[in-house]
Amino acid sequence: MRGPLDITRELLAAEILHEIVHLPRRIDSAADLPAVLGLPPASCLAVRLFDADDTLVAALLPANATPATSAIARAMRARAVRPTRPDRVSAITDYHPSLVCPVGLPTEVRTVADTLVRDQEVVFAATGDGSTALQIRTADLLSLVGGTVADLVEPGAASPAARHVDETAWRSAPMVAGAMLRR
Repeated sequence: MRGPLDITRELLAAEILHEIVHLPRRIDSAADLPAVLGLPPASCLAVRLFDADDTLVAALLPANATPATSAIARAMRARAVRPTRPDRVSAITDYHPSLVCPVGLPTEVRTVADTLVRDQEVVFAATGDGSTALQIRTADLLSLVGGTVADLVEPGAASPAARHVDETAWRSAPMVAGAMLRR
């Protein structure tokens, strides 16, 4: 299984500033990140995999959000979209299915990020390990994983807290890992 060390190696090779944050308590799902980190759900992302026709799609979403499959279908120009089975998620990504990191996904997996994710300056994501999280600038993450940005969460589908962005929350955890690469 992939984990924080694999993620750090890939991000350092790409010269991307990031930090692996040790969580105060273990999580079972990316949906637990906001509560454990004390951040709004929009600042924490979850990766959900979907089968869209013959394509695998990784949807990057606010941690508490559920995407509309019709929105994924529109974004990917697919006729049929359904969640990928957990055992298949693990086999494809080499991550635990509820702790998938957007970094290190196989090249055949296409990525689409919700606009709420794109609108964050910094996001936190699962690392495949329930005791750590990845902190990364959103622009760097989206540049690395490629893909598109679309409205995946229907209005009202995420809690109001997911739509509220605390502009100062991410500043409380400075990113230091890899900082020498930017000097």
